[in-house]
Amino acid sequence: MNEHIFTEKVSIVRVGETAEKWENFQRQVDEIEELQVESQEANSQEFTRTDAKLDEFQSNIKIIRTEYEKVHSENRKLQEETREQLKACLQKTEGNFTDIGAIAEDMRIGKADKKRIDEEMFSLKEGFDKFKIQSHRDVDLIGTDFDQLRQRVTTLEKRIEAEVSKREKSETELEKIQKDYLTLQRSVETLSSEAERCSKADAERLAEFANKLRSDNDHALKSHAEACERSFQTRIDDFHSEMNDFIMAKLEGLHSEFTEHEACVISTVTGVNARMDEVQDTVAVQSATQQFIDELLSQN
Repeated sequence: MNEHIFTEKVSIVRVGETAEKWENFQRQVDEIEELQVESQEANSQEFTRTDAKLDEFQSNIKIIRTEYEKVHSENRKLQEETREQLKACLQKTEGNFTDIGAIAEDMRIGKADKKRIDEEMFSLKEGFDKFKIQSHRDVDLIGTDFDQLRQRVTTLEKRIEAEVSKREKSETELEKIQKDYLTLQRSVETLSSEAERCSKADAERLAEFANKLRSDNDHALKSHAEACERSFQTRIDDFHSEMNDFIMAKLEGLHSEFTEHEACVISTVTGVNARMDEVQDTVAVQSATQQFIDELLSQN
């Protein structure tokens, strides 16, 4: 009789402990469900913000592309107009030239310089297009703040416009030097004509002065052209260097953000797996407890 009463008391105690463990298990399950809901809501908000930033970035890229193509078209049109004006001017004054070979050589050099400048501008555009494509891929993977990039692109566009303006100014200065050269050449011809009417000594002196004047003018024209070419090449090299530094810094920042996000995801998954292991252990304890209760009930 006493043994039966003791057995019933032990059974009641074990049933109470089992009920308490069951309540703890239910609380853990509720906490896991709350964490899953919060995680889904956070991911949904993050995806929404990323999509919005991606839409904004794509819209701004289209605007930049349109503006750049417009500027590039206007620049090509201006080059064509300048080339036509220069051609008309040379045709108009062709009858006054005496050194046709030298003038043709100067025009060949000028066309070569313009062709080289056009190739540099095309190279800049190609590099800029590659940069836009790489930026678009980076945004597809992670998403990033476009404000800084838009400000940087605006600055680069202004610098391109400034480089084009400087190049046009250099061309204008070169045209002015060519006009001055033609004026000096006509002056030399005038001096040569006057020398024929002077004595032999005066003619020799004027001829020597004319040759020196022509040599000095040729040297000055060549020096100025070389200085303009070096200055433009230096500005192009600096622009390429800054573009490469900016792209590398941007890629490093994106890689760092992706690494942090990946570490956060791995930590979250590890935590969830640990909680699931605890839940599985609790379920195993509950199953054993229920089996024990069933055995007690069957014995009673």
